[in-house]
Amino acid sequence: MRIHLVFALAVGSLVAVSGCGKSKITQCNALIDAANKSQAGFEHVDPDKPEKMKAALAKVKQGNTDVAAVPLEDAKLKGYRDGYVKTHESLAAQFQKLADVSVKLEKAEKASDAKSMESLGKEAETIEKTMDKDSKDSDKVIEDINTYCHAS
Repeated sequence: MRIHLVFALAVGSLVAVSGCGKSKITQCNALIDAANKSQAGFEHVDPDKPEKMKAALAKVKQGNTDVAAVPLEDAKLKGYRDGYVKTHESLAAQFQKLADVSVKLEKAEKASDAKSMESLGKEAETIEKTMDKDSKDSDKVIEDINTYCHAS
């Protein structure tokens, strides 16, 4: 499963909007810029390659930290930022769980342990369902940010 989350709103379009306070535009630009940069970590997350997951998830976690650190005064943007961070932290945690299950599943396959393979397969399905929900939640937060900022 690959996460492709991109902000459709170009930062330049916010600057082109007239009649709006710079404060909101500046805050929107800062949040969108940090969120776009944070997406880079997800590009390298591959649960089928657990040996590479640690570095990729470190980038994701750093991206979340960077987004969380964006200084915002606008209460709505703060809520959107916090929602963004929450969904991406959950996604990162689920990717880690999936990588851990992948390692265990590989060992079970080598040992021809059918019972463990079945159990781990079900666990992976549950994790993937949570990831799907988190992805939808993330898409909603991104849509909300874009709508709110575009209305500047």
